[in-house]
Amino acid sequence: MRAMSYGQGGPYGPGGPQPPQPSTPDWSALADRSAARNRRRKLLFIGG
Repeated sequence: MRAMSYGQGGPYGPGGPQPPQPSTPDWSALADRSAARNRRRKLLFIGG
């Protein structure tokens, strides 16, 4: 299950108009958080 689906829904997809932003979203922080969550889930699945 993916939290965000690129290309459909929401104004932030590549297909929709993007509002002007003072700075780009912190994609690196989001990616780190997602990776940490996946790692934790995998460890729980293997260790549990």
